[in-house]
Amino acid sequence: LDRELVFGHVEALFDEWFFEDRVIETIETDSWFEANAQDTDRLRAVAVQLAHVQGSNPWRILDGCWRGARSRYESVETYRLAERIGQAHFDQYSRLSGEQTGRAHTIYGMALYRVERWEEARGLLEDALQINGENAIDLAFLAMCQHRLGEFAVAQATHQRLRDLLTGQQYAFNPDDQEVVDEVEALLGAPTRITRSSR
Repeated sequence: LDRELVFGHVEALFDEWFFEDRVIETIETDSWFEANAQDTDRLRAVAVQLAHVQGSNPWRILDGCWRGARSRYESVETYRLAERIGQAHFDQYSRLSGEQTGRAHTIYGMALYRVERWEEARGLLEDALQINGENAIDLAFLAMCQHRLGEFAVAQATHQRLRDLLTGQQYAFNPDDQEVVDEVEALLGAPTRITRSSR
């Protein structure tokens, strides 16, 4: 079996499971190997090796935390993993570059929100907005944190900033934003649909 095919399968597992430990656990019992080759033990070993390489890449770790924390439909276990891994690597992430510093604040703030550490999350998301500028994800998660902390007037003001952003002429549509916008709208108020065409 071609190594490229194994690499592609490991990539697909990261898309589904987000984190190295969960990917490796899946590789150990994955019937894909039996279906695609005879020497399954060797191929599993290659896949585990690839998972270790990919799983230690800071960009991959950051992406896993982003995917694990973004949706309200993930499991509590996934949120806890995103928070734990985000915390373990936050300092490393925040030194990568200017853009990645902001992304690290956003992602760790999202993960903290998911595990109900709302005050800490609020601080990181406020910092993220300072670094990243106005954007839908930071504003949505910040508004939800403020609401959960009982800061209802402040949350509504942040919510209005989000609505203004989404309906403004400069907003570039990102399909991933709608699920988070729907979540904040369900918590704080009436729906705002993103109607702009894709970038």
